[in-house]
Amino acid sequence: MLVVRNLNTYYGAVHVIKNLSLHVDKGEIVAILGANGAGKSTLMNTIAGLVSPRDGEILADGVNIKGLSPGEIISMGIALVPEGNTLFYGLSVRENLALGLAHRSLRITPSVRSMLDEALEIFPSLAGKRNVSAGSLSGGEQQMLSIARALVSRPRILLLDELSMGLAPNTTALIFSRIAEINKSMDTSILIVEQNARLALDISSRGYIMETGKVIFKGSSADLRDNPEILRSYLGGAGGKDALP
Repeated sequence: MLVVRNLNTYYGAVHVIKNLSLHVDKGEIVAILGANGAGKSTLMNTIAGLVSPRDGEILADGVNIKGLSPGEIISMGIALVPEGNTLFYGLSVRENLALGLAHRSLRITPSVRSMLDEALEIFPSLAGKRNVSAGSLSGGEQQMLSIARALVSRPRILLLDELSMGLAPNTTALIFSRIAEINKSMDTSILIVEQNARLALDISSRGYIMETGKVIFKGSSADLRDNPEILRSYLGGAGGKDALP
């Protein structure tokens, strides 16, 4: 379903993603793990069209989406929940959700309202706060809203970047349980970058470990979780934004 092949991404002269390849099959959850600065967020932003790669391929159902705009990529059924908070605090929950359909230039018609309500149903704690400003939500609720906004477009492939950052453990566990439900109930393929390696491996079937812009290990989640050397060397970092060398 999603295939990244020989991808190279630069920030100016700095080579951040280095000849990287991976794939996500239909209905699969795949984790990307690694220390801070490994290039994980750059990879996600490249797939989503926010950063332009130098060369390589990004295929969605066999169609090369490299070079398309973020709006065109969303229209292709790929949605990103980026690292950090990208909500509009002064807008209501419903208005933030509606922005998930901005690429389609839709007005708030009855059918659009139905799509917004469907996204809210995944996170019941948001359902009664449709008209509340996003800035008044808790950190966990804001993260839930970010996910719901991505789901409004009903993506086939969901890209999740560091969902647990700054959240309490019980809130993180709740969000991850919802992610597993989304994968099953909506038949959504998921590629997840996550600092909490054990949680990511618990809900994924396979994983890739990145180091300095490269995939240096790949395997089943069970193999990664049970390998003490890999856990000690690559999965103990705090995560975060990519650091340029």
